[in-house]
Amino acid sequence: MPHPQHGGNNCTGDYEEMRSCSGLPPCPITGGFSAWGQWACSVTCGTGTARRTRTCTEPEPQYNGANCTGSYSESMQCTQSPCPINGGFSNWSSWMCSSTCGTGTETRSRECTMPRPQYGGNNCTGDYEEMRSCSGLPPCPINGGFSAWGSWRCLVTCGSGTQTRIRTCTSPRPQHGGDNCAGSYYETSGCTESPCPINGGFSTWSNWTCSVTCGTGTQTRTRQCTSPVPQFGGSNCTGDYFDTGSCTQTPCPIDGGFAAWGTWSVCSASCDGGTRTRTRNCTSPAPMFGGMQCVGDPQSTEDCNPESCPDPIDNRGTAFAVTFLGNHNDGTTGQPLQLQLVNTKNNDIQVNISSPAAAVTSRRRRRATSYNIVARPLLSLFLVITMMGPQASLSNFNWSTRKTMTYRSIYLHQLQQ
Repeated sequence: MPHPQHGGNNCTGDYEEMRSCSGLPPCPITGGFSAWGQWACSVTCGTGTARRTRTCTEPEPQYNGANCTGSYSESMQCTQSPCPINGGFSNWSSWMCSSTCGTGTETRSRECTMPRPQYGGNNCTGDYEEMRSCSGLPPCPINGGFSAWGSWRCLVTCGSGTQTRIRTCTSPRPQHGGDNCAGSYYETSGCTESPCPINGGFSTWSNWTCSVTCGTGTQTRTRQCTSPVPQFGGSNCTGDYFDTGSCTQTPCPIDGGFAAWGTWSVCSASCDGGTRTRTRNCTSPAPMFGGMQCVGDPQSTEDCNPESCPDPIDNRGTAFAVTFLGNHNDGTTGQPLQLQLVNTKNNDIQVNISSPAAAVTSRRRRRATSYNIVARPLLSLFLVITMMGPQASLSNFNWSTRKTMTYRSIYLHQLQQ
């Protein structure tokens, strides 16, 4: 005090001092509003009312302090996004037939426009269109239509040729005044099938070939199935691939071969030793056509009758009995037969059977040759007994009939006079 004036300095020092008051009652606290809350619209779509609030809490009134003075809430109009509008069907349209003839289908329809679905609203639920058959229509003209092309068909089964395919006016057939099909009913082009079978054909026969160079043999000739060779499933040749026949060349040389030995000749002496011979001929076969002669001796000689000769005996006119010493089972063994010796020449003695009549027959038994003497009336048998030389013994010699049947083991007994 005073105020500084006229350029005087301000006061120097604290202008105020403070200290705590003690013992005072609490002071009244007047309430104060909080900040406004967020607006909250009453609707989620469309137009509604927005409202916000505040509280008397900053601070709350205390110690008899006054409450807040003012509005605790505010409101105003609010607009959200448009609400979804579900679609609704319009009225059905009139029925309309799809055809003026034949069989058709009539339809009617309605739209989802009352209202149209908007803002996420649902579409209409139900049929938008109804259909039913039209009735009472006249038949419609049906124009002919081609069927699909048929398969190609080659006119040959092998090799090259022409193939065709056809189609028909049947899809559909023309009816009720409809037009026929317009266009080609068939097509042609070239075709090639698998090669045609070639049946085999025989070549010409080869030359004959004989199996021998001389004499008679077999000749053969051949042919091949090569004219042409069978191909592409063709048949093989039918017939003979080989042909045979007989062939005759110049005669082959035949070398001579000996025949069997002949029988021994009569011994040159009936006693005191002699010789006998036998021969064989070069006839089995005989050499022919330049063949070789037989190799070997055609004649063989051996000694015979080495026993000493007995004193001369004249037995001419003597009667003898013949006894067969073979194996006989017919009861004839030992039965005598009267024989008569007759003079002959060349050291032979002719013997006549002196009994009324008889015959000699033969048969074989086991390995021995046996003979049967059978008496037959009015039949005489002429026998020749071959002696073994002059003055020969009448024992153990061979004799034969004129039929050349040989009788062995025969013994002559001189009869008692």
